[in-house]
Amino acid sequence: MKKRTVWVSLLLAALFLLTSFGCAESSSGTQSIPLPDEDGAPDRIVRSFISNVLKLSFSDYSYESHQIKHDAYAQVQDGILYITDYADMDVRCKKGNDLYSIDMNAVFIKNPETDEWGFSTMSFGTPEKLGNGSVESPSDPPSDPPSDPPSDPPTPVPPTPEPDYLAQLKNASVGDYVTFGSYEQDNSRSNGTEAIEWLVLDKNGDKLLLISRYGLDRQQYHTPRGEITWEECKLRAWLNDDFLKTAFSSDERAIIQNTWVTADTNPSFNDMWQGEDCTDKVFVLSAREARSYFKSDSARQCKPTKYAKELKQESIHSDDSNGYCWWWLRSVGKYEDFASDVLASGEVDYWGNQVNHSYGVVRPALWVNPWN
Repeated sequence: MKKRTVWVSLLLAALFLLTSFGCAESSSGTQSIPLPDEDGAPDRIVRSFISNVLKLSFSDYSYESHQIKHDAYAQVQDGILYITDYADMDVRCKKGNDLYSIDMNAVFIKNPETDEWGFSTMSFGTPEKLGNGSVESPSDPPSDPPSDPPSDPPTPVPPTPEPDYLAQLKNASVGDYVTFGSYEQDNSRSNGTEAIEWLVLDKNGDKLLLISRYGLDRQQYHTPRGEITWEECKLRAWLNDDFLKTAFSSDERAIIQNTWVTADTNPSFNDMWQGEDCTDKVFVLSAREARSYFKSDSARQCKPTKYAKELKQESIHSDDSNGYCWWWLRSVGKYEDFASDVLASGEVDYWGNQVNHSYGVVRPALWVNPWN
């Protein structure tokens, strides 16, 4: 039978004036403390409570037995100790020969001045018929039903291993080679892209400056030919859009830093306007950086990947017989429509090449923070 809860009026409380009192108002001075050795309201108070509820609300029922679950806790309120017991009772009664169960609930409070128990609020449900005949005493709680056998503990999930590129970068030093990202390099698209090798050029705290070991592509610095700076050239746009999205996953892009790319003067032509500083994820070195990061021409020499090599047809700056290639720098060259480069011999070419040259090799550079 569906139970319904009925609240008893305050008149019932008058039956317990000698032992009951209202609940104290809470205040900012309330704090919980460990419960003293109390199990809640004593059974004589509980039985008195049940007896009076039956007398007022269930006069045709006779009390048989009860089970009670105490949930007691203690508080200090304005320096006074209060003990509260939220009591949940299963009361067994008889009506004629029929056995009934009535749920009763009460909040009992111990008077801090007299150490006597009374109640604050109460509720009870509709009697539920259980059956005919004698009543088993519930003084001893029924044994718990056999529980299901414990299930096997869940198999622990091992932590996700750190990507290899992060481990490499975290342990790298200047001069080391690491792999990070991927790009078409063997000129066979059927087998997917290949891991990009990078040379660690510099290290600043947790950040590392990388430049590709090989020339990865051939791109124009800008088209159409005309006065242009790094800030506005198409090579910069390609590196920070197409190349960035193609070469790196979203997780890999997350560790690539926004870099303040300076408009360095050309050491040989310092009167040439180099444009404004800008912020990039990927860039190419300036003529000054190419001289400072590499200590010799041979260290600057670079070979193209097979993919980049196949893109070449004819070039003013031909690849040399050993397979080395020339590669773009971002500095404006001798003229407004020229950009500096590094020759196949490794020498920095401050004069530069026409910006619309179709076969300039690209060695991307970027700063990463593997601890990001």
